[in-house]
Amino acid sequence: MLKVQAKQPGADPVTSRPLVMTPTTDQEWSLTAVTEAREVAFDLIISGQGMTPLTVSDCFRFSSNLLDYATIKLNGVEVPADGARFKGDTPGTLSVAAKPGGPSLDSLYLYWEKGGGQLNGNYFKSDPGFTFPNGSMTWDITCPERTSGEFALRIRKVFGATQTSFRCLLVP
Repeated sequence: MLKVQAKQPGADPVTSRPLVMTPTTDQEWSLTAVTEAREVAFDLIISGQGMTPLTVSDCFRFSSNLLDYATIKLNGVEVPADGARFKGDTPGTLSVAAKPGGPSLDSLYLYWEKGGGQLNGNYFKSDPGFTFPNGSMTWDITCPERTSGEFALRIRKVFGATQTSFRCLLVP
């Protein structure tokens, strides 16, 4: 049988097929991390009739919130809670700085999510381009001139569910 023992109360770090605590003849389980915006530490305990339990200690399910592991900056300044401010037709450098002790942020995607009013993602330029994997974690973004409004950007790890979306303002 497989038992998942979370180290924090109320945490359910993984789902399993077959279900945990279900006896199997092949001692094989498929585990999938539960997507949740918090990191959870847990142990896996494998046991069977006539055997000493085997414990895999200090397993981690990482948070799905990128901001737990990184800081997002625009032109070298941390993006405030009320959003990033871009100036029309002026390139801005968006970067992601990993926090100490977090997981590897080896490659990220940047997505233009949505805009209000006359804002359309086709008029925004990014180098490297939107939706392309980027190992440098830096993008040069140019917004359309003579337009203002609100839009959103999303940054996501290439592998895994860790991501964040944030509000952006375009000022002429």
